[in-house]
Amino acid sequence: MEQRSLSAHIRQRESSIELLKLIGLFLIVLSHAVQTLGDSNNYIPFTDYILDLSKPTTDPMVLLMIILRHSGVLGNMIFFVSSAWFLLDKKENNRQKWLLLFSEIFCVSVVCLLVTVFLRDGEVDTGLAVKSLFPTTFSLNWYMTCYLCFLLIFPSLNRIIASLDQRHHLRVCLIMFLLYFGFNFIVKGLYFMTNLVLWIAVFFLVSYAKKYNLSLIENKKLNIAILFLSLLCHLTLILANNLLELKISRLQGKMLFSNANTNPFLLISALCLFNILRTWSFHNRAINRFASLSMLIYLFHENIMVRTYFRPMYYQHIYVTYGYDHLLLWVCLFTCILFFGAALVAFLWQKTAEQLLRLVVNHIYSHLRKRFLSAENRIMKIG
Repeated sequence: MEQRSLSAHIRQRESSIELLKLIGLFLIVLSHAVQTLGDSNNYIPFTDYILDLSKPTTDPMVLLMIILRHSGVLGNMIFFVSSAWFLLDKKENNRQKWLLLFSEIFCVSVVCLLVTVFLRDGEVDTGLAVKSLFPTTFSLNWYMTCYLCFLLIFPSLNRIIASLDQRHHLRVCLIMFLLYFGFNFIVKGLYFMTNLVLWIAVFFLVSYAKKYNLSLIENKKLNIAILFLSLLCHLTLILANNLLELKISRLQGKMLFSNANTNPFLLISALCLFNILRTWSFHNRAINRFASLSMLIYLFHENIMVRTYFRPMYYQHIYVTYGYDHLLLWVCLFTCILFFGAALVAFLWQKTAEQLLRLVVNHIYSHLRKRFLSAENRIMKIG
């Protein structure tokens, strides 16, 4: 019965939004493929492959890699905007689903650790191994950890939003946008910014557009124009930033892109893409089924063991064997390998381990719920 319900849910979801999520996920994987190319790694004995992407450059290919490195921010924004739109319609968090997500993050991390220990004959850093046993505590996948936290508080945010009139709602949106996508974009770390606070700001922005049915979100041509303009502004800032850092050495690492997560142009781009795709209504079972693997694809391709020990091996082989004359080709190929390889593993996991995990979580959830409610009632009686 539960499996039939899941299949019906997959069929009913708007495939346009699911397609947008897949696009966002591909951008995230692309960003991580470039990140592997540019990040130093103290856990492996080779470093020939590393290409320094932290400094300004006159090499067009390196500059392109720097631009592609920002694609993950856009992908993350796309994912959260899509999630926020639907969370606004929910009054309560599905605690059983939350527990399943939490458990799946843990199990994927532990399985990847065990496989890595086996493949490397036990040569795994102890600190990384310990972190793999507590993936949420150490926020090994920051998006998933932040999402788990957000799922706990969004019902309260919805109640706050429902209590606001339009004027006060608009004021909250303007203040949060100015603080976290304005000042924090220029100077990192102002006003106690965290990714969770950032998501709350985005949640209020999306809620205002949805609650008051702004004509802007329904105007496809206008959204396309704003999307083009915002991406152009984003690209212009990267190029201007690179040029200024080349001319003034003291500015290296201190310009606008020190905190890309607060980039207002990428936020606006994500909002526009969501508005454009939302107006395209169709249903495709294959797209919906593929999109249902998104979370698992993210967990597998960005697992700390995979990104630390295995992803660098690809670039090392390419650098030693072929060189970087066709770097864009190698990055695109690696992105596809990561994306579809992780999708295959995710599909197998969903058909096997996830089914067993779901049974276990369903069994223990009722017991945990009773104990939690009992403890909650006792706390409420204090005083």
